[in-house]
Amino acid sequence: MGNLICDAMINNNIRHPDGVSWNHVSMCILNGGAIRSPIDERNNGTITWENLAAVLPFGETFDLIQLKGSTLKKAFEHSVHRYGQSTGEFLQVGGIQVVYDLSRKPGDRVVKLDVLCTQCRVPSYEPLQMGKTYKVVLPSFLANGGDGFRMIKDEALRHDSGKHNLPPPTPKVLTNNSTGPERGATHDARTAKPEQDPTPVLPARPSFVGKQQHSTGEDVPCPSPAHRPTRPSPKCFKTLLSTYKRLFKL
Repeated sequence: MGNLICDAMINNNIRHPDGVSWNHVSMCILNGGAIRSPIDERNNGTITWENLAAVLPFGETFDLIQLKGSTLKKAFEHSVHRYGQSTGEFLQVGGIQVVYDLSRKPGDRVVKLDVLCTQCRVPSYEPLQMGKTYKVVLPSFLANGGDGFRMIKDEALRHDSGKHNLPPPTPKVLTNNSTGPERGATHDARTAKPEQDPTPVLPARPSFVGKQQHSTGEDVPCPSPAHRPTRPSPKCFKTLLSTYKRLFKL
């Protein structure tokens, strides 16, 4: 399955070929630990988004990097340096053919490493050249040195972030609320605006020109003449009189 995922990532990066090159990138690598679930073969070929999300649950991006051939060989040596110990660094590939000799000591187990050409009209495999620069598609986890692939992060010549490996599905919510959308209608939870109550009608706010005191001694607003009681308190009357004198300079 890992090789199939890599082939899909290469296919997703295919650009228009020209007279010299069939594509700008031909290789993909994927750490085996990124694959977290199989797809049940009894589904009669039906694959759902939930199936894919179970296979690749981490929400990574598949990025494009440029590496020297020598760095790529280091990555494949790291891929099998502790092979057989149920670790997640064993590389799945697309556009790469690799032969290992596990009887050799770690760090010297890659016997043959061929890569798919790009500067060619018809894709074919050719031996990896240590000093040549190659483009590789890989998950952001590997590009950032995950699973011990520090050589990729430290020696990358260029790193371009890509798209998420699985675009999120459109969430749909069914509602049977008679006061909401039409019965059985779909509701897009991403774009729907929250329902708002009608704008409340507030009572008219009186204007204030002074303060009066309650029996507690606290100052409270003294209403303007239009809102004051017929017989204001003496304190309020003095406040109003003082205000009028200031306004009219009496």
